[in-house]
Formats: sequence, C-alpha cells, structure tokens
Amino acid sequence: MEEIKDLKQWLQENSDPKYREFSSRLMPNIDAQTVLGIRMPLLRQLAGRLSQTQKEQFIREVPHPWHEENLLHVLLLNEIKEDQKAWKEYLRLQPFIKTWALTDSLNLPALSDEVLLERSLDMLKSQDSYVRRQGVIWIMKRGLQKKNAAALALQALNVSCKEREVQLALAWMLCEGVCKNRKVFLPFLLEQDIDVQVLGTAVSKCRDSLRVSREDVRMLKAHLKDVKQKQQE
Repeated sequence: MEEIKDLKQWLQENSDPKYREFSSRLMPNIDAQTVLGIRMPLLRQLAGRLSQTQKEQFIREVPHPWHEENLLHVLLLNEIKEDQKAWKEYLRLQPFIKTWALTDSLNLPALSDEVLLERSLDMLKSQDSYVRRQGVIWIMKRGLQKKNAAALALQALNVSCKEREVQLALAWMLCEGVCKNRKVFLPFLLEQDIDVQVLGTAVSKCRDSLRVSREDVRMLKAHLKDVKQKQQE
C-alpha cells in the first residue's frame, strides 16, 4: 500500500460534508469546525499507510486542530507495544481528549489488565469528566469478567457522575455487565443503590440489547419503576 506523503492533505481530501454534519451533532461539546467528517475505517487504513517515522512524528504534535487527527492519534497509541511508552504517550494526549469517540476508541493493549484497571480506579478521582469516563470505559472493557468485577463496578459507581458523558459510560458498563457476566451483574443492578439516571439509562440499554433476555428486561424495568416510586414518596 502506498505511503501517505502529506497527511493533512489526505485528511482534507477524504472529508465527507454529510458525515461531518452527522458526527458533529453527536459531539455538541466540541466546535463543529474542528470536525472533518472521516469515517473510522478510512482512518484505520490511514494508520496502516503511515511509516513508523511519520507515526512517531505525528504523536509528538499535540494538540491537533482536527477531531480526526485526535482519532488517528488514539489508533496509533493502540499500536504501541511497550507499556511504559504507551502510557506516557496517553498522558500527553489526555488533556485533549474531550469526546466520547476518543475515550471509547482508546484501548492501550500494551498495558496488562491489572495495571490498566489499577490506573483506571485512580482516574475516577479526576476533576476532568472525560478522564473519569475513560476510567469507567476501561473498567468496562477489562474488568467485567474478573473475580472482583462487582467491586470494580461499585468503585466506578461511586465516581462523581453529574456530567452526562460519565452517566452514559456508567450505564453502558452496567449493561455490558449484564450481557457478559449476568450471574454477577443482574443481582448487582437489582440490589445496589444506583443513581436513578444511570440506572434508567442502563435499563434502556438492556432493553435495546439482543443479548439480554426479555425476562431480565422485565425484572429490570419493574425494579426501575419501584426506585422511581420510592423517590417520590
């Protein structure tokens, strides 16, 4: 595959105005003018066409003016195989991660589950809502089938969750817990004192999932109704 010589030119040439409009509406907290409208499969292709020198140079160039450059940066961080370097480069990008698209695409496979989960718990204490979201996302991706899955989820639920981006991440985590580890997470949702907005969104996600049985959805909906009634008493 031919190497990309001018990265910024490639990004501009592959922008899609219609997709830009669509994706901008999903990220109302960032300036729409910073969104080019490039689909993730194209960005993955781009990452594969960059030379190692280009990749190293690109991840040193922060902040980036365009959202898609941040997405490309995340894809390149996921490629790093050395754990300490991957974490160091993540911390350099961290202040500029301000959308769900970035937090949800970042995996850092170079770090072991144990290390990443430990650091995720520390991230839950951050003042930055997207750092907290990242911590929740990594707990969801790496921790839901661990022996201490319930304890990890409980620590995540103790995070400050007034921001919608954090609430949605927590709800997603709970739904994935029911899908992947029902024996632990169905009773967890029915028994734990969970923020009603988070619980309501989690139940909605379970309702929409084909991986959650209709009987489990009925139980969850009935529990949510009880929680809301008790709040009104």
